[in-house]
Amino acid sequence: MSSLFAPYAPGRGEQSTQVAVVDLAAEHIPRCVEIALQREGGHADAWGSRFVKALTAPDQVTLVALVEAEVVGYGSAGRLTPRTSDPDAGVPDGWYLTGVVVDPAYRRRGVASRLTEARLRWLSGRTGRVWYFVSDQNPASIDLHARFGFGLVARDIRFPGVSVTGSALLYAIDLSRSADGTRELGQFDGEIGAGRFLPAGASEIGVEEEISGE
Repeated sequence: MSSLFAPYAPGRGEQSTQVAVVDLAAEHIPRCVEIALQREGGHADAWGSRFVKALTAPDQVTLVALVEAEVVGYGSAGRLTPRTSDPDAGVPDGWYLTGVVVDPAYRRRGVASRLTEARLRWLSGRTGRVWYFVSDQNPASIDLHARFGFGLVARDIRFPGVSVTGSALLYAIDLSRSADGTRELGQFDGEIGAGRFLPAGASEIGVEEEISGE
């Protein structure tokens, strides 16, 4: 099983690799299970069932990254309702990035960047605001998402049913900021970054690829 978070090495460049991002299909599941087991451990049958359910899950998407037709990573996003399920939860219901996992052999090749870009594009047709939470011990993920425009909203959050190594941070990106730059934060008194997408095929030089869920 690989380390929980990718090593943080800012300033190191990425290799140039052609990465295609497509919707999860049944033929991708065996390889996704291998990648999940490599990072998370657990049982193959349980992971297989989870990916099968993802094929038809409402208000969710799972995308896979392909390099020369080989699955090298996957990422997911969808609508979560933590506040509805637990009124005392300090996080809102909404649309979330819910994890990226990349085969360690393909780190630093732009895979997580492409998966994040593709998930944000999918979400942009469904919501004006996207959330994600992350451990404060995962600076690679924090750096990656900051480059897309995510801003810190809250620290030391509790997300129902999820345990996080270290302290959990809540980030958000406003995909529909108005022309005059104003935005409504509701009860969350923090900065929300304006969305900025990378051109298709672009890499993010100097950002270590994350291999963990957000």
